[in-house]
Amino acid sequence: MLETEGENSRSLHLLGVIAGLEGQVKEAVAYLSQAVKLNPNNPEIHSNLGLALKDNQELEAAIKHYQKALELKQNYAEPYNGLGKIFLELGKLLESQQYYEQALKLDKNHANVHFGLAIILLKQGNFIQGFIEYEWRWKKKDFISPNFSQPLWNGSNFNGKTLLVYTEQGLGDSIQFIRYIPLVKKLGGRVIVKCNQAGLKLLFTTVSGIDDLFVKGEKLPDFDLQIPLMSLPRICGTTLETIPAEIPYLSIPKSTHFQISSAPEKNLKIGICWQTSSNTKTSQKRSCQVKYLQQILSIGKTNFYLLQKEVSVADLEWLNSQTKIHNLGSYFNDLADTAAAIKQLDLVITIDTVVAHLAGALGKPVWVILNFDSDWRWMLDRNDSLWYPTARLFRQAKIGDWDSVFIELKQAVIEFL
Repeated sequence: MLETEGENSRSLHLLGVIAGLEGQVKEAVAYLSQAVKLNPNNPEIHSNLGLALKDNQELEAAIKHYQKALELKQNYAEPYNGLGKIFLELGKLLESQQYYEQALKLDKNHANVHFGLAIILLKQGNFIQGFIEYEWRWKKKDFISPNFSQPLWNGSNFNGKTLLVYTEQGLGDSIQFIRYIPLVKKLGGRVIVKCNQAGLKLLFTTVSGIDDLFVKGEKLPDFDLQIPLMSLPRICGTTLETIPAEIPYLSIPKSTHFQISSAPEKNLKIGICWQTSSNTKTSQKRSCQVKYLQQILSIGKTNFYLLQKEVSVADLEWLNSQTKIHNLGSYFNDLADTAAAIKQLDLVITIDTVVAHLAGALGKPVWVILNFDSDWRWMLDRNDSLWYPTARLFRQAKIGDWDSVFIELKQAVIEFL
């Protein structure tokens, strides 16, 4: 009987881990909960259940299982890493840092822990140390490192040579950090840029300092040195005082002629976006329900332009019943079209950060709606952004609280009018 229970708990543990890796969070919680009942003294099962519960946003239960794992096995880095992540999400940075540091005492090369520490440091504005820790992203399992034989550029003069800068993460990251290219160009010869997403190519033809642009899959010419785009703040020694924030640093490509539908002349033209792309891990907590838009739709002398491409059937039905909303998203062919639409608006209000980066890079007034556990680049407790002088930030006061954000937004739109 005992042998069977042992075998069952091993099988359930394995099934739970696999479900978690495949993003089936509820299934992972179910399997691992059963495994823990059969084998309550196994620290690994408790730790993996902690991870599954965290991914399912059951944070208090996750904390308990991580702590139980540490009770059973004191020198165990993984639960400390998990607790570091949870307290970071709860906005308790001091506790988070302590857990991360504890994990590093046990495993000094734990890439996820170093990366977590990077986020804390960057949120606090400690860019020098934060961007050094941020280099650990290449050691994380979910990061695929390119195999270039050319050496990594160290920031020194490269006169007479060709430097490849390549984008490596999401569209928003690429738009935010492409601002460094003019600074890089001042240090040497040719600068070529390889985009990991084809949608960036046309948009980036408007960035000064790029000699040639390529997209993933295209054959690259010979080059001497290489650097990932998001390593440029470290290479340039960026501090809060030296963020390159001269805007606009993007413009509309000459070949793009996207026109928005007209509105009554005196009406304020506002672009809106209330959801992030559904294929990101954090899309649920970084999106709000369409009903919240009611708060601002009721304001007079305004017309609204929908900037997101992805809209659910139910949301679309509701939007079609609104006379003041023009659905632009479904007509966009690429990011250059989105940029051209933004250029014609008076204000952009967005939860989606790709749209936020785009509006900010174009120098448009942009109001960014942030969930409680917002990304490091928006820092802590600020309502402005050092990266984008035209941005204003609206933050959740507590996890899941969109009501207070939209009350504040409504008042701000009335004042803006």
